Amino acid sequence: EPGQIALSAANQTLRERVALGRTERIQYRGDDGLELEAFVLYPPDHKKSRRSPTVLEIHGGPHGMHPATFNIMRTQALAGAGFVVLLPNPRGSTSYGETFERACVGDWGGGDYRDLMAGVDALVEAKVANPDQLYLSGYSYGGYMSSWTVGQTNRFRAAAIGAPITDLMSGLGTDDIPRYNIESMGGPPETAFELYHERSPLTHVRHVRTPVLLLHWEGDLRCPIGQSEQFFAGLKLLGRKVELVRYPGGSHGV
Repeated sequence: EPGQIALSAANQTLRERVALGRTERIQYRGDDGLELEAFVLYPPDHKKSRRSPTVLEIHGGPHGMHPATFNIMRTQALAGAGFVVLLPNPRGSTSYGETFERACVGDWGGGDYRDLMAGVDALVEAKVANPDQLYLSGYSYGGYMSSWTVGQTNRFRAAAIGAPITDLMSGLGTDDIPRYNIESMGGPPETAFELYHERSPLTHVRHVRTPVLLLHWEGDLRCPIGQSEQFFAGLKLLGRKVELVRYPGGSHGV
């Protein structure tokens, strides 16, 4: 294609047998005017005249980034099934400078959440995404943000949430990176108790109406499975639609 140079012929047979989706880089602005970047993966047969069901895929970290951290096999499978996949880099993502990367410190679920919603709005306004067929997915910090999002809005039809932190206080006491989490929240619980409580997805579980699928390895030490268990129990007690898939063994990176 014009503007593209093939650097390798690896997996050429697969490329000849499987139709892959096209990825496009887009820019949009947050609600405070901050310039943001995202990548959009389109289905192989995407037509500009047709709105498509869309998956918001949230990366981990929070200091990860797309496209470096997204699972290309899974996202291409979604594209092959007819979904547009939105891969945004909200404030806190790496590769945009230290100020941008530190913009989420002490503000998980704040500006980063609004950046994600602004990305969804941009695709809806561009008539790419069908506003009635929006879906949500994320792993690790992406799992935290997915859990947070379903407690803040009902615009998504379903959410697949992997290895989330849903209670920032108990997560701090049971995971393997307590110092990192204290720095991410801008201080320890004794100086920021209200922030830990308010920004925990579990605090807002009563507002969740989106069907939720939780996925978690039992051997995860980074985001212990108890975080999914708490969210699952809370949703079950409220009579919400939720399932929890437990994988024996494993770790956070599997």
